[in-house]
Amino acid sequence: MIFRMIHIKEGFAERLIDFTSGVNLIHSEKNSRGKTTLLRFMLYSLGYNIPNTRKIKFDRCEVTANLSCEKCGEITLFRCSNSYMSLYEQQSDFNPNMPLRGMIYFADLYGKYIEECRRNIYGHRLVQIPTPKYVVFYIGDEKHQDVEKLRLSDAFIHSDESGEFEWTATMIALSPGQNEELLEKCRPLKEYTIFVNTLKYKIKTMTLEDAVEETIKECIAQGILTEFLKAHRAEVLMSCITEFNKEVYEMDIREEGRLENLHSNIKNLMESLEISVEEACKLLKVEEKEYEYIKSLIK
Repeated sequence: MIFRMIHIKEGFAERLIDFTSGVNLIHSEKNSRGKTTLLRFMLYSLGYNIPNTRKIKFDRCEVTANLSCEKCGEITLFRCSNSYMSLYEQQSDFNPNMPLRGMIYFADLYGKYIEECRRNIYGHRLVQIPTPKYVVFYIGDEKHQDVEKLRLSDAFIHSDESGEFEWTATMIALSPGQNEELLEKCRPLKEYTIFVNTLKYKIKTMTLEDAVEETIKECIAQGILTEFLKAHRAEVLMSCITEFNKEVYEMDIREEGRLENLHSNIKNLMESLEISVEEACKLLKVEEKEYEYIKSLIK
């Protein structure tokens, strides 16, 4: 896990600490310059229960941390006292599984919160937990509404509209022409969308490594994420190549294409022979796991 940035705000006072220049040592020539306080805020942003000090009241502070980690990629954590727990994630390809992923992320965060705060979830008293907020910024080619609610219940094998168990992800589309007001208010997010869109365009005509190299050069020349790309050029190159596993990506695309063709064939068979989805799947010898998926699409 790598800290990219941390923003601390208390009332009208605020401070931004940027780690993108390659900082890996918190140091000062003299004591009492805030080194320990900064470490406290970094741990606090990760969900740890940090005791208040004589001067710092953590429950009065808003802390935003931008992190990079192998499991989740680039994420932003926001903590405002103990009342909210927010997680922001970026996706360049539409992923309908974000509610499931978000539930797993927050289960881990809540587990740490309960442990650090010494909450007893086996007692008779209701344990209050921070209100979750999960936002996914979508930068992709598929057309989606400006804001969409993705629901975990859409993934249930057996349709369930009771609402007895639900988890959502709020997806905000950042394709060209969408949510421009938000992008104007958040310059880093706007520049990141430019970087991703430029890379996706160049991948169509270049090898992945060349596309990343050219994208980095072009963005630096245009003043896009300049300081970050200069300081972490090699890391960005390796990260893009590692995360964009082309072989796995192409296998996934082929599998999705096969299922779409199967879906289309079953619908045509149902219409031409006037039979049910069960009968059509039986005629085409559809496997049980594929049958449940096809059945969920044909309602």
